[in-house]
Amino acid sequence: MTAITTRPAEITLPATLPARIAARIATAIARARARRAYRQLLEREDHVLSDMGLSRREVRKALIECGGRP
Repeated sequence: MTAITTRPAEITLPATLPARIAARIATAIARARARRAYRQLLEREDHVLSDMGLSRREVRKALIECGGRP
């Protein structure tokens, strides 16, 4: 009969903590870039947004969803 050996769980907290921090930083940067892009779109005229297939309302909604203020 083969003995089953169990290994103690490895502590991965030090490795996962920097990964979590890096992920949060990356998310914050991506959201900031998205807010900047939405604000730039809001500076465009309505007919330009329409040519892109967007409405001012949709752009404002997207800006609010990513944590920005119109």
